[in-house]
Amino acid sequence: MEESNLRARLATHLARAPNRTKSRATNPTRKTNGSHTRKIKVSEIAGFSLIEALVVFSIIALLSAIAIPNLSQIVTHSQIAATELKLRRSISAARNAALSSGEITTLCGGEHTSCEGSWERGYLLFVDNNNDGVLDAEEELLERSRVPESISIDWRASGRAPYLKFSPSGMARQFGRFHICHQKETVTESRGLVINRQGRVRAYKDRDGSGRYTDINGQEPICD
Repeated sequence: MEESNLRARLATHLARAPNRTKSRATNPTRKTNGSHTRKIKVSEIAGFSLIEALVVFSIIALLSAIAIPNLSQIVTHSQIAATELKLRRSISAARNAALSSGEITTLCGGEHTSCEGSWERGYLLFVDNNNDGVLDAEEELLERSRVPESISIDWRASGRAPYLKFSPSGMARQFGRFHICHQKETVTESRGLVINRQGRVRAYKDRDGSGRYTDINGQEPICD
């Protein structure tokens, strides 16, 4: 008799177990400070509403519209500053090479292995043994530099020479100005370098904090 009662109670318990599991899954509860529990409303566990999502997207779009032009200006400033610094170092290297080797060195516009006259895509530095301003097969190429596509370099020398030469004494055989310009869409920024007869380099400066770089006479680089 006791064994049959035990079996009946066990069967009743197993029959009620699925209903309890289903009740717990479909009726989430949250404990309170006391021993009681309360049901969690669907609104308390829902995600962002459509209006909230639109507000977030609007803020992101506004911030992007503000940040992208500033980022473009930063990239432009970095590119032209790096190009100016690299050109100054190349000019200094040309002068030092002439002093140390006792030979004439030439810096000329060219992208590959010949002086093409244009400085827009790059320039070459070499030991000019025969002083003809041309990189010959037997002459030593000291440096080949590339110029970014968005930047142009214009060398305006005395006598309109397309190159810059240094004598073994360190004197510049041509003196003039390098105009370095960044031109892309509406963003334009420029730099300038002045080469004097002694072979010294003087850079244009932003003298009033306006972002305009000028020489000692207030003239900006010419960007055609």
